[in-house]
Order: sequence, then C-alpha cells, then structure tokens
Amino acid sequence: MLIFLQGGPGNPAQKELTCLFSSISSFFHPSNHGRWQSRLMRLLQRLPASVVRRVHRERYAGSSWITLVPECQKLTDADLQEFTRSLTGAALLAMFSKTGSTDAAYALQNLALLTPQLVIPPVLEKTYAAMETLTEPHTLTATLSCMIGMARSLVSPDNRYPEGRTHVLPLLMGSLPGVDPNDFSKCMVSNECADK
Repeated sequence: MLIFLQGGPGNPAQKELTCLFSSISSFFHPSNHGRWQSRLMRLLQRLPASVVRRVHRERYAGSSWITLVPECQKLTDADLQEFTRSLTGAALLAMFSKTGSTDAAYALQNLALLTPQLVIPPVLEKTYAAMETLTEPHTLTATLSCMIGMARSLVSPDNRYPEGRTHVLPLLMGSLPGVDPNDFSKCMVSNECADK
C-alpha cells in the first residue's frame, strides 16, 4: 500500500518513508539484535521489491485489465533516487547482520535495479575492503553475496552504471583467495561469484 502512495507532486509518502528509515536505521546495525530484527528485515526486503514491480508495471508492462497509474502519479527517476537514498543506509548496515544478510542482499539487488549508480559504489567499496583483510571472513561472505545479487546491474548494457563492467575482473580475481576448504561458507560464496 505504501508503495502505491508514492509519486505525484511533492511526494509526501516518500518524505514519511525517509523519516521512518532515518529513525529506525540504528535497529539495522549488526550489533543490535532482537525479536524485532526479522520484521524489520522483511520490511527492508519487501519495499524495494514492491517498487521494482511498480516501476515495471508503469514503464514496461503491456496492456492488462489492471487500472493504469495516472501520468501525474508515476514514479520519476528523481523519485526512485530519493527512495534508494532513504533505504541504502539501512541496507548497508543490515548487510552484516547476524540473521538477515540475505534479506539485505535481496534489498540491495532490487535497489541496484532501480538506481545502480547510487547503490553499487558503496557495496563495491566494502567488497574491495573485505577482500584485502584476512581477519574478517564474514564481511567477505556478506559483501560477495550482495555483489552476486547485483551482478546483473553491474554489467547491464543500459549504461546507468557504465563503469560497472570494469569491476568484473578485479572482483573475480579478488574472490579467488576465498576458495578455502577450511571455511565452507566463504568457499561457496566465492565459487558462486565465479559462477555468476
């Protein structure tokens, strides 16, 4: 419901969503864990997925029996950028969560489909930093999982993030040391990175 309130003049629903996520962003911090975590992660995961479905319906879907969104209410690129900015901080924090790194990866994947130029650079920065350290394998696992989810946006030919293709080989070369028989999860993520 919240997603279909977005758009239009002034975009008041987005202002409220930005305020909401700025007030609850500390709950996504990896050291903050409790029973609220699963519901917040579900919200973080489902909001971008719903926006992706709405954008697809507004811009790419063929004619159907579903009522069309009026032109004045359609989401613009500026609306999508504002939406992405409001959720990216929480998703980047949740990426290292004890329970919800897959939810954060799914959220970042959908945010990268909307505006790759805003989402991919901070995740790339964290991924390269994680590849250089040997003492925190969980950060490498989390960041590579997110990069795997964003692989399509990274190499997409639509030129919304044209420098993304230049990062493919360094990411593949950097993930090779992750093939470690002593750390099964890191090994599996590194293999999946090479597979995608």
